[in-house]
Amino acid sequence: MREAHQRWRGVRRLLSSRLRHDKPVIRGFRLGRLMSGPEQPTQVYRARRTESPGAGRLLALKTIPYATPAQRAGLRREDQISRAVVSPHVVRTFAVGAGATPPWLAAELVPGRNLRKIAPLRRNNHYLAACQALVDGLADLHRQGCAHCDIKPENIVYEGFGRLKFVDLMSSRRAGDPDVVEVTGTTGWMAPERHAGELTLLDEQRADVLSAALTLYFLRTGHHLIDDQPDRAQQMINNHYAWQPENLDVLPAELRPVIARALDYNPTVRPTAEELRAEIRRASAANAAQQPGWWRTRSTQVIAAITVMVAVSAGILTAIRTEDSRCPQGGYSLDHGDTVLRIGGLIARTGPVAGQEPAQSAALRLAVSDVRAVKTSQNYQVEEFRPGNEQEEGGPGNATVCASVDALLRNQTDVIIGPALSASALKVLDTVVGAGVLLVSPSSTAPELSTRPDGGRFFRTAASDELQARVLGRQIVDDGPGTVAVLTRDDAYGNGFRDVLKRSLDENGVRVVLQESYPLPPANYAALARRSAGKRPNALVLVGFEENDEILRALIAEGVNPQNTRIYGTDGNMSSTLPGQVDPNNPGILAGMRGTTLLPLNPDFRRRVETITGGPITELTYAAETYDAVVVMALAAAAAGTPNPDAMARQVISVTRTGEMCSDYASCLELIHQHRDIDYDGISGPLDFNDTGEPCRVSYPIIQFDAQGNMERLRTAEATNLCVTMR
Repeated sequence: MREAHQRWRGVRRLLSSRLRHDKPVIRGFRLGRLMSGPEQPTQVYRARRTESPGAGRLLALKTIPYATPAQRAGLRREDQISRAVVSPHVVRTFAVGAGATPPWLAAELVPGRNLRKIAPLRRNNHYLAACQALVDGLADLHRQGCAHCDIKPENIVYEGFGRLKFVDLMSSRRAGDPDVVEVTGTTGWMAPERHAGELTLLDEQRADVLSAALTLYFLRTGHHLIDDQPDRAQQMINNHYAWQPENLDVLPAELRPVIARALDYNPTVRPTAEELRAEIRRASAANAAQQPGWWRTRSTQVIAAITVMVAVSAGILTAIRTEDSRCPQGGYSLDHGDTVLRIGGLIARTGPVAGQEPAQSAALRLAVSDVRAVKTSQNYQVEEFRPGNEQEEGGPGNATVCASVDALLRNQTDVIIGPALSASALKVLDTVVGAGVLLVSPSSTAPELSTRPDGGRFFRTAASDELQARVLGRQIVDDGPGTVAVLTRDDAYGNGFRDVLKRSLDENGVRVVLQESYPLPPANYAALARRSAGKRPNALVLVGFEENDEILRALIAEGVNPQNTRIYGTDGNMSSTLPGQVDPNNPGILAGMRGTTLLPLNPDFRRRVETITGGPITELTYAAETYDAVVVMALAAAAAGTPNPDAMARQVISVTRTGEMCSDYASCLELIHQHRDIDYDGISGPLDFNDTGEPCRVSYPIIQFDAQGNMERLRTAEATNLCVTMR
């Protein structure tokens, strides 16, 4: 038995080395697991980018070992269409090497399995949600002048309830391409007219609808509507196969008429993708109205009650966290074809960052006013900012932000500035971008937002904490050796910052002796302080908001203070008011505490903001980023020549980095009217958006509290992508 086991281990080592040897070597990427079958002509690897831009990013890398010229052209076409189409249901690409050997394409790594592997979906709510996501993606493609041309279960990845993505756009077409003579697609899933000769883009879109209907049937049943043998199925489709209405009895009754039309042999009878989407939305609404609310069922109430009782008795139920739940999606009928750019705002008047609200609200109104004040010959106008354009974000974990987003979307808003909190951004992201609206946050900094699927409609003028955390990690290393304790809010901001900081410290050989995410306030932090003191760290990092004054008081009571422990903060807590909040009678209580913060504001901008607020304000965090968010969106509309969000989304990145530098809306607009590319450097500094739509270059002052409770700047750290330079 032992000899057999050793022989098997030898075989495994041989196979493993053979697989490793067969992986292609592609510069700029470290290839991991092969996700497609090794026998497939196109191979997809899980890979990590090793060079800038995007160093460290995890992605999917498609390669074609023996590529034909047509396949190389297909990779280029897939990259072009993926970048051009703005939709949360279409995979995003980042780079292409169509001329390399082997040719490759880097795209977002979509978690999930294709529809062939998850079918059948028997439950109506899951099935209809998937149907709606599929036709939403198809309608987005068609509305933006494209056709997929190879819709089948294998080319759609299911991420979870109501979330899926179209992948493999190598056969796709867009407006302006020549009419197609050569047949492309997959046998068994193609419309009959695709064999009939030259096809226009409209012909291809009508063919997409039939392929989508076949895919929706397969998703429900796990079987092809006509025949599971592809050749026989395609032959019957081409020969005007007359399926019977009872074949569709397995589908929800509300869907049968529109799917029957979508399967018609005559392309002109089929509904458009938009019509198909509208019918499926109506079917989803009808199905939801027939279902009892989950809480109203007796069995669910009993199970929930028992679960809570067990959790309480075990002492493990401390809070019910709802911050990660998402707002409802769908149900919006937005018209982005008018000549008005409507800008809305999500402002946090309550919650942990409420102190930033006066300045951010004033900066939002100031920016809209400045944009409207510039006289222009554009064929659209920016709507005047009214009270209804600004909605309350609320604190983390409540439903206020969902209701506010709903109000803004029903007001036909094109761009939403906000929210302030990363947890809120994650909560509303799918709802906003799914409605075709742009979301631009001036202060949501969680690294998770860099990789969250957003259809190219989410941007932020504040850099990811990927940069700030590495800056702080470098400062801790430079300040001296020793162990570190890291205490962070248990939310997207705190946990994201913690993960990057821990990685940075590990890379520099610094041992983290305590890493704890504390519950959101209100809470008793005495036990947290005792655990921290018990570890006797040389340095302690606090990542949070207004609750940190209470934690600092608890730490000081346990003997942990800036005089015997190096204490560090971040932009969320390092404000001029912190020492007074910890101890109003002792302004020097935090003398020696260090941390990262944002660059100080331009004095003239500060005066303009205070003119709107009606008096001096002490908290100006992210006011400049709020102002810049509005200006960038207005410039994107000017570059696109329309306030249509899809067209604007394609211009946002370019107006911040690719052309002639300008620093205000008027001068940048003049350059755009002269047909020159611009690089807007705003009130907050150079933006230089990367491919994910966020600043890739930022400066952080390293500050320290003195004996009078004032903040003094020690130095400035400049961070670009993942590189940090101290000066």
